[in-house]
Formats: sequence, C-alpha cells, structure tokens
Amino acid sequence: FPDAADLAERPIDRPSLRALFRRASSSAASSSVASSRVASSRVASSKTAADFAATGLAAGDTSLESARLVLCSLGRHVRRKGFAWFVSNVLPKLPDDVIYVLAGEGPETDNIRAAINEAHLNDRVVLLGRVSDEDLHRLYAGADLFVMPNIHVPGDMEGFGVVMLEAGLSGAPAIAAGIEGILDVIAEGENGVLLPSGDAEAFVDAIMPFYNDHRAVVAAAHRAREYTERTFSWDAVADRYVTTLESLVAGRATR
Repeated sequence: FPDAADLAERPIDRPSLRALFRRASSSAASSSVASSRVASSRVASSKTAADFAATGLAAGDTSLESARLVLCSLGRHVRRKGFAWFVSNVLPKLPDDVIYVLAGEGPETDNIRAAINEAHLNDRVVLLGRVSDEDLHRLYAGADLFVMPNIHVPGDMEGFGVVMLEAGLSGAPAIAAGIEGILDVIAEGENGVLLPSGDAEAFVDAIMPFYNDHRAVVAAAHRAREYTERTFSWDAVADRYVTTLESLVAGRATR
C-alpha cells in the first residue's frame, strides 16, 4: 500500500485503473468491462474523477463517458453483499457520471449482470471478475469510495471486513451498511459512513456530498488512512492485546 506521503501528494491513480480494465477486458470478454481514457493533465492531490472515462458493453462496442466519481466494491458475489441491490436501487438514482467498479465473482454474478441490463447501466458498471493482489491495490488506489451495501440474509452473516481495512489504507473510505461484521471495522466519520441496510435514499444521500465536493473525498481519504493505521496496525493490535492481558493478570492478583 502507498505510504502517507504518497497519499498526500498524488492524485487518484486512474492510469492504473485503465491498465487493469484492459487486462480484464482481454481475459473476460463476457463481462461488462471498461475501456478507459485518462486526460493528460491532473491537479496534484486532487481526488477528482473528472478526467476518468469508462464504459463497458457486453456486445464489445465501446464508448467513453467522463466519470466524476468512481465507486468500487470487492467480494464474493453472494446475495448478502448487496451488489445486485445496489445496482438496481442506488446507482440509478446517482448522476450519470458516477461509475461503479465491482471485482469478484460468485453465484450472484448472473443476477448482477441481469440487474445491470435491466437498469440499462452497462455504460456505468464495470465487472472486473477475479483480480490479483497487485490489481486489487490499483483498484483501491483508483477509486474514490469503497461501497459495502450489505443486506440481511438469514443464516449468512458478514464477517470481519478485511477488505474495508485494505481500502482504508489505500485512502478509499467506505460507504457501508451498518450491520454484522462491518460494525467491527467502520467507525462513523473516521474511515467511513454507516447506513441503514437496504435504505437506498440513505446511500444516495451519503454519496452525493462527495460527488458535489471532491475536497470532501480528499479529507475522507486522509481520515480513513490515519484511522486504519492508528486502530488496526500490528502495533495498535499488539498494544490492545498487552493491555487486555495485563488487566487479566491484575485481576487474578487481586483475588
């Protein structure tokens, strides 16, 4: 992952996303994978997606649209992740220049594709399929926000959200449903925003301030990185273990 100095100095890594989309396009022609173009000039340290263009058509035809905001998600395509729900219920309510990039695959992939087609969002949703660790870091670095739109599924709960830690370290704060294992990772206003599961309007209302003011994206990226390092680094975790063990020892000594 980039260090704090890199995060402060560089713009979002749209060129890496372009390379990632090209590789995905050549290996998964049936997916909705983007061709992309990056403008030649960028403003340093600006978290803007205005110079990123991405669209993917399953038929192979390609057009370009500028993307003002890039959202990303990663995970096995299962119902509890809420990916199809997000495509059907949230993305259509966002401006046309908001792009959603989704990595992973699973039993819900066909339903996600169906949702994309039904909502006529082939030019706004990028399906990457499975990605390598190297490409995963590029994805995090190239996105503005990481989305966890989980929904309640009886018998299938979300565990500890490692992907949200990875995204936070790369400066991609989370817009997440406040349920299950997500609550163990996301602290409201620190490394993301927690929302009622299944509330499409709440997701739209949480995303739009970042769309309207990219300075908010920059500020949130720094907060997410700093909070994740401060709370979940090995040093921080080790300190909590030591504190817990010391309290247990002290408790036994007083018996």
